[in-house]
Amino acid sequence: MDALTDEGLLQAKEFGKATVYLLNQQTIPQVSGEELDKLKEEEKKIKQEHTKISEELKEMNSYLKNLTNQPSNEQLEADILKLKEAVSNFC
Repeated sequence: MDALTDEGLLQAKEFGKATVYLLNQQTIPQVSGEELDKLKEEEKKIKQEHTKISEELKEMNSYLKNLTNQPSNEQLEADILKLKEAVSNFC
């Protein structure tokens, strides 16, 4: 940490016995207004895509829940056999 402070990448602030290291903000490159606007527009597009995908996921989960609540083919076949036996025993 001290080496990074010597290089100017970090700043050290001492508070009694404790030393707090902070990123030297002067080493962060400045962003132009145009580039910032471009990044904001990209963020907006990504948020819209995220919302769309989240809605699709909700629909798919709902569909899956509906499918899992339906009886399987094997269960239906077993129920049909039981009902056929019940009808044949009744007659």
